[in-house]
Amino acid sequence: MMKSWALCLIAGLALGVEATAGERDDQATTDRLQAALDEQGVALSVGAHCGGDFTGGGSPEHAFAALDETGTAGAYYAYAGGALFELAEFAGRPELRCLSPSEAADLNAAIAQAEAVSGSLPDSPPGHIVCGFIDSTEAHCWGYDRSANAFVKVGGWVT
Repeated sequence: MMKSWALCLIAGLALGVEATAGERDDQATTDRLQAALDEQGVALSVGAHCGGDFTGGGSPEHAFAALDETGTAGAYYAYAGGALFELAEFAGRPELRCLSPSEAADLNAAIAQAEAVSGSLPDSPPGHIVCGFIDSTEAHCWGYDRSANAFVKVGGWVT
């Protein structure tokens, strides 16, 4: 099956295939995220991004796709608390979404009811999470773990 957030919209949950237009058009955020990649010597370009409060610090934090020169592969990253975290590599067109705890719960319920989708998300994530397709059928979700000071995989699904 094709990857698509639409498969997870069974319960009417409105998820986009990429970041919202407002996030995509925010050049200052894109520049800040690109600077974080450049500082770490990562030779990728910032693509779509979304925002959330991952660490509970209240400052703007973002997850984003960093693309290779073809635009069809790269890695997902989170920029939170002034630090850059690599989440996972992906192949194909990147699709990511930041979810609040209530949106994650709604998506988890939709996944549980879907016959063509298997997987799960945490019932009560500690904060916002980010989900992204790593290939054409599999999505992973990550949340910030304060005790490890890192993003960890908290769930996902396969279509």
